[in-house]
Amino acid sequence: MIPADALGIGDDPNWRRRFDWYLVVADNRIPAKFRLAASIPIDFEPAAAPTADLRKHLAAVTTTHGDFCRSAFDGKGAPLATGEPSLLSLISELARRSLEACDFCAWDCGVDRAAETKFGTCKLGNASRVSTFFHHQGEELIYRGRLGSGTIFFTSCNMRCVFCQNGDISTDKDNGQPVDARTLAAMAWMLRREGCHNINWVGGDPTIHLHTILEAIRILGHEMDQPDRSDLAEAVRVKADPVHRGPHDSTLSSHRGQFNGNRPANAPFLMMLVQRRPMAGVRRCG
Repeated sequence: MIPADALGIGDDPNWRRRFDWYLVVADNRIPAKFRLAASIPIDFEPAAAPTADLRKHLAAVTTTHGDFCRSAFDGKGAPLATGEPSLLSLISELARRSLEACDFCAWDCGVDRAAETKFGTCKLGNASRVSTFFHHQGEELIYRGRLGSGTIFFTSCNMRCVFCQNGDISTDKDNGQPVDARTLAAMAWMLRREGCHNINWVGGDPTIHLHTILEAIRILGHEMDQPDRSDLAEAVRVKADPVHRGPHDSTLSSHRGQFNGNRPANAPFLMMLVQRRPMAGVRRCG
C-alpha cells in the first residue's frame, strides 16, 4: 500500500474521498473491480450470442457489478468465483467485435481492423504493440508511490497532439514489440509482483488497444495465477528496467490468494462498451 501519511497528502478529505478505493485495492484489502467482474457468471457463451444481446446483458449485469463493488468497499465481502464465462468474458467478446467496425475512439472510423485491409486514424490493424514497460517514477505522487507506477507504453495513437511528449512512440505504429493478450497479461502480472501499486496503460492512447487490454484482463481474472517461462521471456524483451527488482512476491498483489490489480485512472470500461463511445476517464496519455 502507498502510505498516505508518508506522502503528506493523506489528511486532505477531498483527496481521501477520491482515492479511498484506489488505496485499499493497492493494499489488497479488497478485490479489484476486474476480480469482481470475474465473479459474475454469464449463463450463455458470449461468442455465440448476437451483439445486441451482449450489450443488453452487459447493461443489466453492470448494476450487479456496482453492487459487488459497494459491498466489498463497505467490508461486507463479495464472491470471488473464477468460473467462465463471466462478465469479463462478455466484455472481451464485445471488444473483439467492435474491432471489426472500430468505434473505440471518438473518430469512429468504422474500419475493419480485424481484416487489416484498410486503416483508420490510429493506423493500426488487429495487433497491439508495446514500446516498453517499467516502474515509472515520473508519474504523479499518488500513482508512483514508493516503487513506481506499473506503466505499459503502447505504440501508435489516434490523436495528433503537436506537443506530445511521447511522439517517438505514438507517431510510429511499428515501434516496439507485437504482443498478444497473454504477453500483455504477463507484463501486468510482473509489474504488480515486483511491487508496483497499479497497472498504468499509456501510450499514445490506450483506448485503441482495448481489445488486447480487455482480453488480458480476462486472462488475469481466470487463467494466469502464474505465467509460464515462455510468457515471461516474451514480456521482458521490452522491459526498460531490470527484469527483477527483487523476488516476485505474491503478497504484493494478492487478495484471498488471487492476483489483484489496480488502475490509476478509474476508467469505466464496462459502460464505455455499452455506450459505444470512450468516456473521458478512459484516455490516459503518457
